[in-house]
Amino acid sequence: MQTYAEATLSKHEGHVIWAAMLNDVKGLRLTTPTLGLSLAKLSVFFILFACALWFCWLESSWLGLTAAYIAIALLLAQFAFIGHDAGHGSLSRNTSMNVMFGQLSMTLITGLAFEEWIGRHRSHHKYCQDESRDPDMEVAFVVSLTEASKRSKSALGRLMTRTQPVHIWLLSFLFGHSQRLMSQASVLRRPHLFWLDATMLIAHFALWFGVPCGLLGVSVETALLAYLIPLTILGPYLAAIFWVNHIGMPVVRDAAALDRGQLRQR
Repeated sequence: MQTYAEATLSKHEGHVIWAAMLNDVKGLRLTTPTLGLSLAKLSVFFILFACALWFCWLESSWLGLTAAYIAIALLLAQFAFIGHDAGHGSLSRNTSMNVMFGQLSMTLITGLAFEEWIGRHRSHHKYCQDESRDPDMEVAFVVSLTEASKRSKSALGRLMTRTQPVHIWLLSFLFGHSQRLMSQASVLRRPHLFWLDATMLIAHFALWFGVPCGLLGVSVETALLAYLIPLTILGPYLAAIFWVNHIGMPVVRDAAALDRGQLRQR
């Protein structure tokens, strides 16, 4: 059954509660920048990533390739998490430093354009669970997160919604690919707006295809498998982290009322 979040407290009451929580977080030093630790982690991840890529490109045994693909999948997740933290400004108090971390870890390695992604992600936090404005609530015709989403679909979409508890996990293998392609397509449509993303994406494809095919004599097919298989493996893991946080959550029905304070569910 669909539940909704609605405001019940005044704006002042809500602000008092929010300020108290923020003070608790700061008191536990959870907002302290982690620049040194993040730099050390990124350095180690780069070394491990280079070794795993080398195996993917030059290893011939299925056992070695499988291990390398899994290693790259896990490392891609770690690079994405560093980019996520950089986007929230939690690695350094210096904005340029956070952007550098985000571009190196996310755009260069994973191919998910950092500046384009963080713009959507901040909208998600600003309008969380607001079906009309939260970009993470936008779903294709094959799944529905809310009753309203289900009603708006075609007959085929409503039919597929009935089986989504099963087929959504099959589709999860494509989740990483869809996120990467959506981000890259957005940059391609507006390169003047995301010029840094566009530049780093050129470096991204040079790393994944130019280096192996142009310098190491690796076949395009081998490089393509190294590019696609790890992200496919990673899909269900990412879906288990992110999708589950939306399923069954209350939907914001009166977004304007959020300015008046806290929420209740009914």
